[in-house]
Amino acid sequence: MANSQNGWPANRRDLVSSRVVPGSGVRLTVRNGSAGDLLLEVASLFDRLVQDIDAVADDWGYAERPIRGSATISNHASGTAIDLNATRWALGSDPSVNLNEAQIDTVHRIVGATGGVVRWGGDYTGRKDPMHFEINDNRTEADCAAALDQLRATFAFKTTASQSREEDPMAIIPIRVDAAGRFHETAMVEAGGSSAYGERAAITVGSTWGSTTFAVTALNHLATPLFQWPVQLGDNGFWAAELPSDARIVTIEGTVQFPVDVAGTDGTIRQPATRLAAAIHTRARP
Repeated sequence: MANSQNGWPANRRDLVSSRVVPGSGVRLTVRNGSAGDLLLEVASLFDRLVQDIDAVADDWGYAERPIRGSATISNHASGTAIDLNATRWALGSDPSVNLNEAQIDTVHRIVGATGGVVRWGGDYTGRKDPMHFEINDNRTEADCAAALDQLRATFAFKTTASQSREEDPMAIIPIRVDAAGRFHETAMVEAGGSSAYGERAAITVGSTWGSTTFAVTALNHLATPLFQWPVQLGDNGFWAAELPSDARIVTIEGTVQFPVDVAGTDGTIRQPATRLAAAIHTRARP
């Protein structure tokens, strides 16, 4: 029986199936069981936090082939590897070609939460492959299941639904857009760590009509940046992220495509202005 580079049985179509990446319209053919579940979760987080994967049909999973330039069977052939936004990457591209520093940090945070079970091609020491995510060498189904649990726990606000409680407040962040389409707002937050009140917190942002490009920055009580997310939303777009522990300040700044309503000659609104809404959700300590 042939095995792929990471040791999983390969070229077995009975061991894979086409499944939807949670929160997207993308389908990937991956291994049945926890290995495939884990890769789909990684893809979902990449889509939500790093880069949209729905724009072009260039996200791939199972393929019966060797590694390019080698006779070794690819991990794609065992359904334990995926490529995301593949057409954006020329062979051997550096991650910085299409991802900024904050996006690369987010990929490392996602992969790091799997405890080494998932490997990112952008970290290869030889020819880099930033589109590529795979199950690492000599990992088992049990390893993948444990990594999936840890990944979901780390990104709980993004991947699991939780029942809201009366004591869990939501604070609306008013967003005021100027005539040039720019906005910059700041909010206070209690996101765990040393906070006596908040156990953890998340931010959500939604927009309508046209594109919105912005950055959300979480800072500690000394106004030192802890993490930044670059985000681009389209029509009726939505984005959410859990804030890092000890975040006390959040800023959101960016631009919208349509800052004001545009009326036609008859006085009716021909192009509505982009509308934005943002909120901080806090899980209160018991």
